[in-house]
Order: sequence, then C-alpha cells, then structure tokens
Amino acid sequence: MVGGKPFFPMGMYIVSWKIEGTDPILAMMGDIAAGGFNVVHVGVRSADEFQRVLDEALRLSIMIIPEGGLPIEQAETFRDHPALLAWNPGDEPDGQGTAPESMAEIVGRIRDKDMSRPTYMTLCVPGSYGRYAQVADILAPDPYPVPNTPIGYVAESIERLQAVVEQRKPIWAIPQAFGGYGGWP
Repeated sequence: MVGGKPFFPMGMYIVSWKIEGTDPILAMMGDIAAGGFNVVHVGVRSADEFQRVLDEALRLSIMIIPEGGLPIEQAETFRDHPALLAWNPGDEPDGQGTAPESMAEIVGRIRDKDMSRPTYMTLCVPGSYGRYAQVADILAPDPYPVPNTPIGYVAESIERLQAVVEQRKPIWAIPQAFGGYGGWP
C-alpha cells in the first residue's frame, strides 16, 4: 500500500554513481516514467541531489528507492517526502561479502530514523538467501542470467527465496534489463 492505495512496483534502476551531475539522472527518471514505470532505484551523492530526485519523482508520479550512503544517514530529513518508497541499506550485500549482521546494523539505524518506510534489500547469491532473509522487510533477488545461464534461473531463484521466507515477506524480483557494459557482454 502506498498512500492507502494498492501499489504494484514496476521500476528500473539508474546506476548513477558515475553519472556526471544530477540533470542526466532526472532526465532518465522522466524516460522511465514515460515508459509506464512507477519506481526508480537510484544512488544519490548529496542531500541536494536527493532532494532534487525526490521532488522530480513527485512531479512525475513515481516512487524512489535510494541506495545506501547519505540518504540513510539523513533519513529523518527525507522520511516525510511522499515520493520515498523504501530504504535500501546496500546493494547485493551477499555478493559483496558484507555480513548479514552488518546489514542488520544499518537497517537498525534506518529504523531509528524512519519507521514509516520498509527496508528493501537486493540479493544475488541464492545460496545465501537464508542468511539475509530476516534483515530487510522486502527482499529482491536479482538473478541476471544473460548471457551465461538459462532464463529458468530467474524462476528458480525466486522460488528458492519464496521457500526461505516461507512466503511471509514481499519479494520484488529484479529482471535483467541491461548488458553491454562492465563485465556484461
């Protein structure tokens, strides 16, 4: 539920850490909203940038999930913004070698500042799902099969996470919609 109404998240990530300036991020948000999506997951580097992202999201009628860093440390500043959907304490901690206890500590800091929004955690190592399952409110597996794994791996990953949480937590799947950069052919 968002604003007392049912909400089905359909979104895109903006991998923004290396993007120069905020204006290109805002332009991408506009393209995402124009495509019919209602959520953008984005990393922000300053309070000013986060405010601009939230305000533009409100104008576009989309919701934001910020990733780690500054937004978490200033959660009390932004917690009442209507475009804020959830807090992500860090991307793929299971693939980064970050212990569940460390993530739980970050989630605790978030909850100390904002109990009104859920925490959202991406997971990329199905064998570790059980270790992280209790840390966040919403779990989001991101099995990226292309180009090395059969597409059925996506369903297997989601089913595995469903079994781990015994279907007692929301699971927001992150399908692969990228390629051709970094280590991804």
